Amino acid sequence: MDTFWSLRRVWRWLRRFFLSARALPDAAPRAPSPEPGTLGFVGLDGDGATVSDLKLFGWLKHLQSEVPFPQPSYGRVEPPGTPAELIERLAEGHRTLEEAIALAASRERPSDADIEPEWFVVLADQLVPLMCWYVGLGLPPTAVAVPQGLIDLVHRAKKLPLSLSHLFDGRVGDSIESFREQLERSKSRHAEMQAANLVIWQVNLEAVLRPLVERERGSVTVAFEFPAPGARIADLVPPPAAGSPTHGTVTRVLVPALVLTLRAPLTGVSSSDPLLLSRGPHVQ
Repeated sequence: MDTFWSLRRVWRWLRRFFLSARALPDAAPRAPSPEPGTLGFVGLDGDGATVSDLKLFGWLKHLQSEVPFPQPSYGRVEPPGTPAELIERLAEGHRTLEEAIALAASRERPSDADIEPEWFVVLADQLVPLMCWYVGLGLPPTAVAVPQGLIDLVHRAKKLPLSLSHLFDGRVGDSIESFREQLERSKSRHAEMQAANLVIWQVNLEAVLRPLVERERGSVTVAFEFPAPGARIADLVPPPAAGSPTHGTVTRVLVPALVLTLRAPLTGVSSSDPLLLSRGPHVQ
C-alpha cells in the first residue's frame, strides 16, 4: 500500500512539473541573419552607437604605429583616432556608397567611359582603404616575430658556467620555443581573419552594387587582387594607386587591387559588353 501511494505522489509531481513547463512562455525567436548589402552584414551599427571597446582602442593604436595609412587620390583619408570614429566612418562610407549607387541607377543618360563613376570613386578611394586598414592589412611580417634580443639573451645564457646554464638551457629555452610557436600561430590566425573579412566585404559589395545591372541577366563580381611579394611595382596590372611608390619591388600590400565586373549594366556601355573598373593596390 505504501508503494502504491508513493507512486501516486511521484505521478502527481511529474504531472505538475510537465504542466508548469508547458505553461512557460515560448522562447523569443532568434533575429534573422542580416542580409548581404546591409550594414549589419558587415558588423556595422546603422544607428551609429558609440563604441568604447578598450581592446579595439588598443588595436587602433597598434595600427597607427605599424601600418602607414594609404593616401588615395580622391580627397584625403586619415586613420581614425577612436573606435567610435572608425565605426562611424565605415558606416557613413557605406551609406554614401549606397546613395551614389541609387543616383547612378536612376540616371538615363550614358556615363562617359573615360571617367570613373562617382560610386566607384567613393568605394575605391574611401571605403576600401578604411576597411583594409581596420583589419590590419599591411602589418609587416616581423610584427609578430620573436624579438631577436630575447633570442640572443638565451644564447648568451647557455654559455654561462654549467652551474648556471641549466637554469636557461631547459625551462627558459623551452619557454622561448613555445613563445615562438604561439606567435607563429597568432600570425596564421591573423591572416585567416583578414581573409575572412575580405570575403565578407566582397559578398556585401556584390549585393550593394546589384542595382547597377539588369535585374534578370545582370551580375556583379568584386575581386581583391594581391600582387606577389617581390614583384616589380612598375609592372603591376592594374598599376599602383596614387600615393604608392612606382619603383622598386613590393614589400607589403596596404590595400589590394579592386577589380569590378558589371555584366549587363544599366547604362554607359553596350548591353553585350561588361563594364570593367579597377583601381591598383596601395603597396610599399
